[in-house]
Amino acid sequence: MPRQFDRGADPERASDDGAVAEIAGRLRTALGSQRYRLWFDGGARMRVDGSEVRVEATTQFVADWIGRNFRQELETAARAALGEQASVRLGVSGDPLPDRKGTYDDDIAARRVRARLSHAAGTTPAARPPTDAGAVMDAAPARRTEWRKLEDFVVGDGNRVAFDASRRVGESAPPEIHNLFLHGGVGLGKTHLLQGICQRRRERFPRERIRYTTGEQFTNEYVSSVRNGTLDAFRARMRRVDLLCIDDVHFIANKVATQNEFLHTLDAIDRVGRVVLASDEHPRQIRRVSEALLSRFMAGAVVRVDAPDRATRTAIAVRLAERRGMRLTPEAADAIAGTCVGSVREIEGAMARIAAHALVEGAAEAAISAALAARALREERTLRANGPLRPEEIVAQVSRRTGVDPGQLTDGSRHRRVVLARGLAVHLIRELTTLSYPEIARQFFGREGHSSALGADRRVRRQLERDESVPDLPGGPISLRELVDQLRHGLLRAPDGTMAR
Repeated sequence: MPRQFDRGADPERASDDGAVAEIAGRLRTALGSQRYRLWFDGGARMRVDGSEVRVEATTQFVADWIGRNFRQELETAARAALGEQASVRLGVSGDPLPDRKGTYDDDIAARRVRARLSHAAGTTPAARPPTDAGAVMDAAPARRTEWRKLEDFVVGDGNRVAFDASRRVGESAPPEIHNLFLHGGVGLGKTHLLQGICQRRRERFPRERIRYTTGEQFTNEYVSSVRNGTLDAFRARMRRVDLLCIDDVHFIANKVATQNEFLHTLDAIDRVGRVVLASDEHPRQIRRVSEALLSRFMAGAVVRVDAPDRATRTAIAVRLAERRGMRLTPEAADAIAGTCVGSVREIEGAMARIAAHALVEGAAEAAISAALAARALREERTLRANGPLRPEEIVAQVSRRTGVDPGQLTDGSRHRRVVLARGLAVHLIRELTTLSYPEIARQFFGREGHSSALGADRRVRRQLERDESVPDLPGGPISLRELVDQLRHGLLRAPDGTMAR
């Protein structure tokens, strides 16, 4: 089992965690507090497996940057802690990183630097998990893990219901919501909400016993307890609580024994406490889960967390910049929101890229301009892993999203939705390919010259400037800017679903 500094680690691995702490301390000394904070506190985490140190970054960009710039320091720190046989492997993590300013923070000077940066950015440090006997948040007190808070969650139309439900669970007594199941895509804030619930409840009801863990950690501890004959102790830890929060609960799919144990755990807690679960999928979409467990999942409030809209993404970009001690101009924030459409994690990756460019260009102390943001994000908008975009791909994407048959885009129809779809296709082809207006005109309008294509593109640009809405699309009304962002984002994604670089 890899050793790591991460949420939910077993207390028995405290000595193993010391190796990671030593590597982190040496790395902080070698790089300096600011660079360490930028790339390792906010962008990557470390695990130790035998003599191998695994550095797992939030994005491929961060992994590549660390490999190019800090591999030698990493290898030196690893050999000092683990011996000359130590090696370093870089990769991208499949799990969201806890929002913390540093798991191991025994360096007093580093703590002071963080405090000054936090004060300058107008933020306050995240609260520590409780260490008294009245509340257990599945982290050893010596780890000093910092937890996300509900007041730091950026609320928008896509997550408002989930946030309100989480707030009610965190604050109400007696409970307004007894069981809550949050589901949604990766990187949309489910972990933030679960940790925020735990923190809020701890503040309001300090004598309650609260446990936060993950589906993977629950499974590993259960299997270990069966092997070691400590099942009673495991059940006491999991069941004698007032609130149980389990993230990534879909991990227990296809694990029959774990599912049975989990079902009995839910039954035991149901009599005296409450349960909050989070998954990347709706309960009915989690494959190979028992009917009894599915029924329990569906018995409470099942709430979806949707991707943030443009306004929410803009607010998130500003908030993340503040946490890094940076200021964004409104134009820069808007550029980030227009590029990073998929998840909060993409915005975090964009902020890491922008922070790196700001340091390189000596602009870290000034407000980040739209021009600097554009330079940092240029690769996101122009490159794909499988080569240049073809006009046919753009037409297909626009047709799927608008519900207009591809053939209608070239048949001269003046139906409102067809005109919109045709204009969107022209606008995106002009932006994302090398085709000229005359070439686009021949494809869509069957004529020489460029006035028709130019007119269609200008019409879309005017509508974007006026921030017009589109009322009659499949899926309901949407702003034109958001629609263009979604289309662009889908077109610029690599085949594996990640943003191409």
